[in-house]
Amino acid sequence: MKETTVKIKCLGIISEIAESEIIQMELPSDTGILRKQLSIKYPILDKIQYAISIDGEVTDNRKIIGAESNIYLIPQFAGG
Repeated sequence: MKETTVKIKCLGIISEIAESEIIQMELPSDTGILRKQLSIKYPILDKIQYAISIDGEVTDNRKIIGAESNIYLIPQFAGG
């Protein structure tokens, strides 16, 4: 059985941490699992605040991720 992978677009400092603007990972079932997978692969992400956007909706909830979902990792931006 072939694993399904997803492309995750990294913005700002997250692309520097990942050393790429796009990373590929095995399809997680939801955003909670995605955060755990990212934490294992990139432990420094635990030290910064970032949001996950699924299909244009920023969420910190355990949102379900589909194989065709558009996923973005968005670092917290300083406001002023």
